[in-house]
Amino acid sequence: MPENNNNESAEERESRHLLNTFVTVTDPVLERLFKGLIGESVRLDHDAAEPLRRMWDSARENLRGVSRTIQIGLSRTRRSALLQVGMFGDALAAKWELLSLDIRAGAVRRVLKRMNSMLSSLSKVFPALHAVKEFKDHVEATIEGMQDMPEFIDLKDVLPR
Repeated sequence: MPENNNNESAEERESRHLLNTFVTVTDPVLERLFKGLIGESVRLDHDAAEPLRRMWDSARENLRGVSRTIQIGLSRTRRSALLQVGMFGDALAAKWELLSLDIRAGAVRRVLKRMNSMLSSLSKVFPALHAVKEFKDHVEATIEGMQDMPEFIDLKDVLPR
C-alpha cells in the first residue's frame, strides 16, 4: 500500500529524491564491483563467484523494491525515522557529497566503507536493505582475499548527470 506523502515539504521531497538517487546508484556500483573485480576475474574461483551472483540477484530485487517505495513517497513516520538515523535532510546531503566524491575518484575501499555506513542506517528503516548490505559485506570480504586488488576503478559513469 502506498504511503501518504501529501504533507511532504519541498525540502522533504528533495531529500526523498536524493535518497532514491543513493539507492539507485547503489545498484550499478555494486554490479560494477561484483562483475569487474569478482565475477569476471580469473583471480576468483568459480565456486565463490556463483554464490555471490545468486546473493546479488536476490539483494538487487530488494534494492529495487525499496527504490519503488521511495518513489511513491514516504510517510511522516518514515521521514522521521530516516532523520533519526541520519539519512534524510542535510545529513543525507553531506553523506551523498562524500560518497559522490569517492565514486568520481573510483576509490573502491572508501566507496565500500561509505556505502556500508549508509546501508546500515537505511536498513533500520527499510529492513529489505539488510540483504544488500550483506551482499556488499560478502563482496568486500572476497575483495580482501584477492591479491593485486586495485585500489581505484572507474565508477564515475554510474552517477546521475
